[in-house]
Amino acid sequence: MAVVIPYGGGLDDLREQLTALSQQTWPHPYEVVISVNRGQPTPVHNLARHILPDHVTLTIADSTSRPGPSHARNVGWRHTTADLILFCDTDDVVHPAWLTAMTHTLTEARIASGALEYRKLNPPWKADLFGTGAYSQPVRFHHLPFGPSCNLGLHRELLERLDGFSEDLPCAEDTDLCWRAAYAGAPIAFAPSAVVHYRLRSTSRALFGQYVRYTRYDVHLYRAHRSHGARVHGAEILRELAVAGKALLNAPRGRRHRARCAISWGTVLGGLLGLLTQGPRARKRPAPSPTASPTGPV
Repeated sequence: MAVVIPYGGGLDDLREQLTALSQQTWPHPYEVVISVNRGQPTPVHNLARHILPDHVTLTIADSTSRPGPSHARNVGWRHTTADLILFCDTDDVVHPAWLTAMTHTLTEARIASGALEYRKLNPPWKADLFGTGAYSQPVRFHHLPFGPSCNLGLHRELLERLDGFSEDLPCAEDTDLCWRAAYAGAPIAFAPSAVVHYRLRSTSRALFGQYVRYTRYDVHLYRAHRSHGARVHGAEILRELAVAGKALLNAPRGRRHRARCAISWGTVLGGLLGLLTQGPRARKRPAPSPTASPTGPV
């Protein structure tokens, strides 16, 4: 088994994640692959070797040839020969039972995702925007469930069959991968005990930018999968605009409302930007041949 972490910077965050991996209840040897997408590999190697116990094999993969987490993950899983590949992110923290829970679920399934928890790494007022946590799998476009790439596991043979993550999608590549897996006969399973403590963006401006990026590629994702059942209803777009308008009116009431406003308007403007810049040129990725987005605020 191997855990792949795409790294684009942030040694302090990586230290927390590696410490969490070093404290897993999983009793057997495993491998950690850190795919360095930006920066120098030497500090990453030195930090990881200092933290990880001896029974954990460390591999550093150079993925700087192309920026982006999808490329980093693909380079990472191709640098290991493990039959079971788990993915987590640099800036989150896995629960001590994460490896055990994911591995147990993947004895029966070929792809699985776990739960996201928001309170451990975020202030209560911000965590409350996302409820008590994402303890079920999200569904998009009235289509199929998917798992975020920060808490995802697959068998190697399935990754190879799907050719990994789509590197043409800077965002929503996890959704695309999970849906293509389902078309290939591998519906995603849910491991509720495989918890990842998710770190939200620190400012409203950062949240706004994150949700712009998340929804900018919705046009591409939708067009790639509408022949398989993905649907968009006009009433939902109107409802999203109404929510954003209400959030804007409430924004002066405090930081929680400003954060909700940033998420709502990031979602709306990202979708609009996607229509303007990608709509006419969106191309369908074959299904198998034929990921956070985190669950949105409540």
